[in-house]
Amino acid sequence: ASEVKRLGLSNEAVKVLPDQIPSLIVKLASQASHEVVSSCRSLFELASGGHRQQVFSAEGLLDAVASVLSKGHPHSRFYGCAILGEVCYFSREGSIKVSQHAGIR
Repeated sequence: ASEVKRLGLSNEAVKVLPDQIPSLIVKLASQASHEVVSSCRSLFELASGGHRQQVFSAEGLLDAVASVLSKGHPHSRFYGCAILGEVCYFSREGSIKVSQHAGIR
């Protein structure tokens, strides 16, 4: 149970607000896997919970997610892919940006 909580994998809803998006993106570069997993999950929850445009338009999102996909913990890579899925599914412009991003291709 403590490992689940440490990695941010519990089923409890995380209380995050859209104004935390920039700090969540910064945490994606952390060396601590639990911070990366928790931040990825929080960004996905914001994106899927009605704040898509704010998440997708955030500065540095694609670079940060590309970094997570290339070297992250399996759970953070899962949530990184989920964030990109939200971008691509709900936004034509977002899917074009994702497909043109060198770090994600």
